[in-house]
Amino acid sequence: MMIAPASAATPKPVDPSVGGGWTVPFEEDPSNSRYPIAAGPTEHCNQVDDAQLGPQLYCKPAAVNATVLSDGRVLFWNGLANLENVQHSVVLEGGLVSRNSQARILDLSGSAPVYTVPHPEDGGATNPDAGTVSPYPLPGNNGADNNPGASGDMFCSDQVHLADGRVLIAGGTAWYDTPQVPTTNYGVAELQGLRSARIFDPATNNFTQAQPMNYGRWYPGLIELGDGRVFVGGGVRKLIQTDGTNVRNTEIFDPTTGAWTDNGTGGSAAMPLFPRYHLLPNGSVYYGGVGQMWGPAGESADELLYALRQTYDPATNAWTPYGFGLMGARSGAFSVMLPLKAPYTHVDVLAGGGTLGSPPGSYLADNLSEISRFDAATGWQPTFKKGPLLVSNRWFSASVTLPNDAVAVFSGADKDEVIDPGSESPVHTAEWYTPWDGEFHPLSDGTRDRTYHNSAVLLADGSVLVGGHAPINADYSNTNNTRHDGTAGTPFGSANNFRDPSFEIFRPPYMYRGGRPVISSVQSGIAYGSSVRVATPDAASISSVRLIRLPAYTHEVDGNMRSVELPILSRDGSSVTVKAPPNGNVAPSAPYYLFINRGAGADTLPSTAAIVNVGQANAAPATIPHLNATGGMAQAPSQVTKGTGTNVAPKVVRQPTDLSGNQLLAERVMGAPAAVVSGVALLGLMVLAMGGHVRLRRRRS
Repeated sequence: MMIAPASAATPKPVDPSVGGGWTVPFEEDPSNSRYPIAAGPTEHCNQVDDAQLGPQLYCKPAAVNATVLSDGRVLFWNGLANLENVQHSVVLEGGLVSRNSQARILDLSGSAPVYTVPHPEDGGATNPDAGTVSPYPLPGNNGADNNPGASGDMFCSDQVHLADGRVLIAGGTAWYDTPQVPTTNYGVAELQGLRSARIFDPATNNFTQAQPMNYGRWYPGLIELGDGRVFVGGGVRKLIQTDGTNVRNTEIFDPTTGAWTDNGTGGSAAMPLFPRYHLLPNGSVYYGGVGQMWGPAGESADELLYALRQTYDPATNAWTPYGFGLMGARSGAFSVMLPLKAPYTHVDVLAGGGTLGSPPGSYLADNLSEISRFDAATGWQPTFKKGPLLVSNRWFSASVTLPNDAVAVFSGADKDEVIDPGSESPVHTAEWYTPWDGEFHPLSDGTRDRTYHNSAVLLADGSVLVGGHAPINADYSNTNNTRHDGTAGTPFGSANNFRDPSFEIFRPPYMYRGGRPVISSVQSGIAYGSSVRVATPDAASISSVRLIRLPAYTHEVDGNMRSVELPILSRDGSSVTVKAPPNGNVAPSAPYYLFINRGAGADTLPSTAAIVNVGQANAAPATIPHLNATGGMAQAPSQVTKGTGTNVAPKVVRQPTDLSGNQLLAERVMGAPAAVVSGVALLGLMVLAMGGHVRLRRRRS
């Protein structure tokens, strides 16, 4: 198998009708009136007097998690919140400096983007197991939570739409030190997986607390089943002081009762962090050997089984294994179900990029893809096929299914950033897999570095909202751009190491070709197996109709994303009538975009979508979002770099300042040792950090 070399090239202009185009980046509080402190080239913060830590930087949230709501707005929240305040070492300070992530709601329907703060801003969870969770607290800590400000962090949770349009958020992070150096903000950081579950209601903009899961999960995977229940698996209970394996037990949430049911021994399996799940049309859940494989020292005794392709049958509560595929375990790869075509007896799952191998795995990103193929005629037994090469070697890239059936891929890095933060170069060039020729092709370049913790979600007008970038502090030290800026004015080419709260919108090529059809109206609720009339003045030219589930994305994971063909039954001068999906295994009950298309293949021109709820009839008219803010945004120059991309973040030098200054509150330690971290290095980094020169500061009493 061939892996393309990582290379950078000078960006070249590209015709947006071929490569698409981008808006200029935009962000909350663009004048920075509420966030006046310039903490970095892409980061603005305000000063907050934290009750536990004293003066701290609180910065604009970056979109680590992003979910399109049933009214077309976008719920998103931050990750790695407050690590801007680390002075020396994430390992020694991250457990107490971290804070719960802040959430926002983005509305693009007006003349300009509008940001709203939901309630509670951080989701409102607390760690239900604070002070009680074994195993093995180190000397100096009995397991008590010594960081109440980060005991219910939504960072590293997963989310899924429920049938009624509310959003279930499960898992997350409790940060603390174990042990802690008494009276200081230093110790050994631990990340504990939360049992917490929250439900966000877009009708009220409120989070409420649901019944906790049976198991704490940091990096879980959620998938809605055909009957509307939600399956969860994977994750870890503690990152450092582990149980010896990731969480093997799976469980199921019932929205009608609010209860979680442990699937017991039959439902247990070895899973990586954020396992990529997909619901097949026969009702089983497919795991294709893809997840986040990295863990300190290779944290799971059964990690070799992460490569095992298998399906879970909810009816029998049993897993069926199918071997290791063509490429074994893949870390930081995207995994997406290709569009389902009637009569829904065949499905392909495409996985691409990332790195190869179970922990500690490999370091350099690849450009390989693999297709898992399922067919009813063979009893839904998978076969595995080598897919086309990606344009770029890319790790941690976001994939989005478009209404023309292409899969667009955005952002990421050329290396596994978790292994050696600050060493990665960004991938700016988007690309797409086009089913009409079975290949990947380059699209135009985004303008910002978006490596770790990026996001991308499809909007109703067929564009893609691309955001996020919350990298780990370079060398697990303080946030700095040393590797980006280089020495003597010579950049090293590494990615911007500062949080980026901005978004930019990618407009695919079909948005530059004119002649797009229009939906006049359609009912808001669609019953399974029903005939659905879609009113449109373009009825005579409509060639296809697609349902695409509203996105709910984080950490390359949106296993619930699916595109479903609706066969056209008839048409008249003002409408087309289509056949709804037969059941919840084909299209689980949830909010979906409904697109009508003109043309086929590379010439497909989609409409703006209506948002419909699948699974229950409702004759009331569906919402057709009008994203006026996106239409008014300036377009960035369209260009493409065939390779790993180039870094555009301006040079910045962090300087110490007093608490009244308008720079950083946290002091940068010049000349701090740069640890090059391997797959087993976090434990070694702890030893290194604890043995280095660290000036302790007293915590506020």
